[in-house]
Amino acid sequence: MSVQANVKAEVSAFIARKDWPALKKYLEPWLPMDLAPLIADLPVEELAALFRAGSREFSATVFTYVPLEAQKKLLKLLTQEQAAALLNALPPDDRTAFLNELPLDVAMQMLAMLTPDERQVAQALLAYPEHSVGRMMTLDYVAVRAERSVREALDFIRAHGYDRETLNVVFVVDEGGHLIDDIRVRRFLVSPLDRPVR
Repeated sequence: MSVQANVKAEVSAFIARKDWPALKKYLEPWLPMDLAPLIADLPVEELAALFRAGSREFSATVFTYVPLEAQKKLLKLLTQEQAAALLNALPPDDRTAFLNELPLDVAMQMLAMLTPDERQVAQALLAYPEHSVGRMMTLDYVAVRAERSVREALDFIRAHGYDRETLNVVFVVDEGGHLIDDIRVRRFLVSPLDRPVR
């Protein structure tokens, strides 16, 4: 039995038994991004149960792997509060791509579920033409202060980078939050730990 088939069978069994504590314990060691592709094609009803049991981050990560038609059905199976939490947890560009595929009236209902800040981001991204750089940009990044050591920067990245959409580049900012530089994570990994970031 393949890893994917094994994982799907175990998750389905927990859901069928409604054994939510065991399901949560089973999901605990998995990173959402590792598990998502393995379970994204579960039946929509099972995904809805899984989303109710999992964290917002887990649900948002898995949702991005689910085919569009299943995404639409899935949102209908969730309560309004659960759907709103999921939509607010999605990375902005994934949420924009999803909203763009919906009929206008449905997209407007979904936009209304977003927090004011997330709604503003979504509306700004939806204003850009499809496939443009503006549409693909992310506002979800890691920034560190220039005076930090590489060790402090890596500690910060470990603490705050887990839920970031992209982590290839870390932005270096001054005390006022103004951009000074952008540095590839690889450079942090090979630099002496006591060296200043910049």
